[in-house]
Amino acid sequence: MITIEANGDAFRMRFAYDPTLVDFVKNNFSGRHFDGATKSWTVPATPQNIERIRKHAGRFHGNVNALLQSVEEKRVTAIQASAAFHPSQDFQVRPGLGGELRPYQLAGVDFVVNFAKNRAYIGDEMGLGKTITALAVLHHNGSYPALIVAPSSLLGNWRREAEKWLPGKKVQLFLSGKTALDKTADIVVVSYTLAEKMLASISNNKGYFQQLVVDEAHYVKNFRAQRSKTVKALAEGVKNLLFLSGTPISRAPNGDWLLRGSVRLAADATGIQHRQARRCVARYIRNGLFQPLG
Repeated sequence: MITIEANGDAFRMRFAYDPTLVDFVKNNFSGRHFDGATKSWTVPATPQNIERIRKHAGRFHGNVNALLQSVEEKRVTAIQASAAFHPSQDFQVRPGLGGELRPYQLAGVDFVVNFAKNRAYIGDEMGLGKTITALAVLHHNGSYPALIVAPSSLLGNWRREAEKWLPGKKVQLFLSGKTALDKTADIVVVSYTLAEKMLASISNNKGYFQQLVVDEAHYVKNFRAQRSKTVKALAEGVKNLLFLSGTPISRAPNGDWLLRGSVRLAADATGIQHRQARRCVARYIRNGLFQPLG
């Protein structure tokens, strides 16, 4: 049996070592991460993961349905608060985008372009369309070719959304170690797994990409991990940086390395509703880890 509890925007799962339960967690929950210090699994509270917990409620101790209801209610409240933000009065995305942005997505583009000067971390709640916001930033700036680094499970979604929102732009999925970089592609989407191969492809031309988008950026919060080092190397020489994550900044203290040296980002506090997270952002600003805001 697995002990489960809510932990911010995620679930924490604990159990005595059992290879069957380890396989269960790995095979059912996307974005799961094992914390060696606490000997527990952290599982993002995405709608998909919530449904899988509900489906397998018998594997968990306690009143799982009550726990899930509480988490869902808090998530709805957070999403409603995040969605209440609006852009500056006169800001508009340039014509040609393949759809109409919601006000809070337009506010996100406004933040990235005008407030963060195109070096930003957007920490909106899951479900608010950070992918669309990022694509709108590419469109508004015309920052092509662009490189998008994302978990393998999200590559297809990035292609679908790019083809919808950026009509006429060519999208390449970097699908294997044998894939060659298509120099005619406007957008290249690569997994964290193959990001090192991509780095090798541009080793002699680090200024090739005009924009780097890092999706699910909490994947690189451990600065010692090879994929974190690879993303940092990919960011070197890139003018426009955009990191996306539904994980609040206050829950990723080890991610400070992303905000140092050549990778300096401004944080989008509009999507961070919790006081603790706002205090964390303010602390990062005081310590010089984020670009000064304003």
